Parts: sequence; C-alpha cells; structure tokens
Amino acid sequence: MIENIIAYQREYFEIINEFKKNENTYDDYLLLLDKIELLLKRNKKTITNFLKLNNSDYLYYGGATYFDNYSMEINPVTFSGKKIIISEPLLKLSPFLELNDFFDFDRIKEILDNSIDNTLKLKDKMLDATIIYINPNDYILEIKEDIYKTARDITIQYINENLETDYNDVDDFVHDNNGLSFKELDEKYPKLNNILFTVDSTLKMSLKEKIIQGYIDCGIDKEKIKDMSAIEQVIFTFIGLFGQAFELKTISIILKCPLYITRPNVIMYLNCFIYVDNDDKERISESNVLFALYQVLKSKNPEQIKYCGDYKKIVESLSKKYNSIDDYVNELKKIVD
Repeated sequence: MIENIIAYQREYFEIINEFKKNENTYDDYLLLLDKIELLLKRNKKTITNFLKLNNSDYLYYGGATYFDNYSMEINPVTFSGKKIIISEPLLKLSPFLELNDFFDFDRIKEILDNSIDNTLKLKDKMLDATIIYINPNDYILEIKEDIYKTARDITIQYINENLETDYNDVDDFVHDNNGLSFKELDEKYPKLNNILFTVDSTLKMSLKEKIIQGYIDCGIDKEKIKDMSAIEQVIFTFIGLFGQAFELKTISIILKCPLYITRPNVIMYLNCFIYVDNDDKERISESNVLFALYQVLKSKNPEQIKYCGDYKKIVESLSKKYNSIDDYVNELKKIVD
C-alpha cells in the first residue's frame, strides 16, 4: 500500500512543479486547485485505508503553509520518531481564493506560491518518510456548520469567563457594544486585549492592531470589512480563531492522532475546549507536549535532532505531572539538553 501512497505523492509533485514553471493568472490558480482536488479524490480510499492501519504512529499537522525542508518545525517530528499527516495547503486555501471579493488576491497568491515552494523543498523528505498530504475537508466538510456554531458558543463562554459578563449569545454582546470604538472597548473591557491573540500578536499591540494584523495574516482585504463595527470585528476574529482550533480538534478525534501545533495562539484556544473522552484528553496532552518540544528544539539544527526512544515515556511522564506549557518546556529543556 505504501507504494500507492508514494505514487500519489509523486503525481502531486508533478502537478505543482509544472504549475510553478509558468506565469499564472487567477484562473490558472483555480485550475490548479481543480487538478489537486481530483487527484486527492482518486486517492482518497488508498489514503484512508492506509491511515486506518497506522494512525497511532502519526501526528496531524495543520500548518502546511509554513512547513518546509529547512524549517525547525520538522525537529519535534524527528525527535518523536512518528510519521506525519499534513493538511494539503492549496485546497486548504481554496476558499480564500474563491471568495475574491472578500480576500486580497495578491496576498493569497503569495501564500499559495510559498506553499508550493515549501512543498517542493520537502519533496525528498516526503518520499523517504511516510508523510501524507490530505484534504481536511474530507473529514470535516459535513460538519462545517456545527464547527461554526461551536466556535460562536465557545466565544461567548470565553468572553463571559474572562470579562466577567453574562451574555447568552455573541449577538447580544455585539448589540450592547456596537457603537463603541476600539479605544472605547479597551476602556470598558480592560482585559479584552489580553485575551485575544492572533498569529503574530505581541503584548505591545493594541486591540485594533491585533485585529488588523490578523486580517493581513489571513489575506483578508481590510477594505472589505471597513463597514463592520469594532465589536463585530473582534467577534469575527474570535470565531475564526476558535473555529480553527475546533477544526483541528475534530480532525484529531476522527484520525485518532495527536496534533502537532507550533502557533501559540492556536494551542491556547485549543485548550479551551472540553475533552470528549479520555483518549481525546491524552491526544491533547501530547499535543501540548509537542508544542513545548518545538519551543525547546526550534533553535537546533535539524540534522542534530535524533529520534528519542523514550519519547512515549516522556509524554506519559509530563502529562501526569504538569498542566501548563511552561512546565512542559522547562522539564523538556532538562531532558533534551
């Protein structure tokens, strides 16, 4: 079966490599996505059957846009000795490309091109190891509405808990604050800025700066949302962040493997969800260990990172002793160094 996986991956590389040779228009990008979607559909049964046989040995990584052969993000994968399932980055970005009235095409094109470059750089490693690209929509498309609803629900719970409010729905919260500017929101809710984190947030950023930076990261054309009030933009951002985290959690449950996450804001929001069962708890715990492992290993040369035969024992030990990421990081520094 592994031969079929390798053949599928080779064809995947051929498609994107051929695309890379040309100057491409907006329609060319749409055609590329169609080709990749057809390829994945033809190989879906092979991929699914293979993962069913091996899922306990895998990690799921949803950040394929950033993953490349020279990235330090490969270090925890090497250290753990596990194989990796990668969210196919081009189809993952297809909704942003198709909604061209809402998103900035030049920015989305830049992200797509980076994804292609990174994938081609990873080619040899993907074929040597068992690294499989999947389309996450194959697993969550039918429950997209449920994910959105859950993201709304957890958003208002998160706001109530941290801002000491008592709203039943995000719409009520928006209604009561719809006329306020970002500055006025900061004054009314001093903790609000401290509980919102986007990919590139810093502690020095204002609430408005975080929101705008989030738009830039996602390729959203801020001109398209200029008519949204400040509080609508805050809620829009929160729902997006929680929706992303819940999508990852859902895929983890379906594939029965832990998540490999390297973005601090994603791991933070992921930990806001309750556990479905003890298996889910163990997977999220290992996801936290992997995040901490990345913090420890990201400054090291990938060639110096060797498989640790005690990885499973390390995960079990840390999960039993500690709860916070900082504790994981401090303990892992002792082990790795």
